[in-house]
Amino acid sequence: MSVPPHRILAVTFTTKAAREMKERVNALIPKSGQTVHIGTLHHVSYDILQRHFSAKRQKRPIICDALDQRTMIHSIAQSMNVAEHSVDILLASISQLKNSMWKDAATVCLDELCPKDSPQQRAWFTDVVIPIMRECTHVVLKIPINIHT
Repeated sequence: MSVPPHRILAVTFTTKAAREMKERVNALIPKSGQTVHIGTLHHVSYDILQRHFSAKRQKRPIICDALDQRTMIHSIAQSMNVAEHSVDILLASISQLKNSMWKDAATVCLDELCPKDSPQQRAWFTDVVIPIMRECTHVVLKIPINIHT
């Protein structure tokens, strides 16, 4: 069975493995102008996102790494006058909030996130975490987040 090179996708976890695989595959495939798509999981995923956004004539996707996340959270916390809170705690709380989102990915039920008999925890989410997450979402995705209390 013969598969055209352009129909093959090879995904690795490391850049080094991807480089080695490209060298080996290029040595095996005759120069036909067609290439095998080889890359790390992150690189291949980013390529797919870029193609999707390009096909829809939208802006290129923005990928935030851990440093980008920390910088953005710190900056937003400062602008909202809540910079005294640890960025690590804010990131953990945002992660908890995201994990509680409903299937439409834009609605959070506060009752599922923290009990009504815990006013400090509810205030933490309603006064600090949710506004920061809304701002992050607005900055990066331009999507509104709906909160059901």
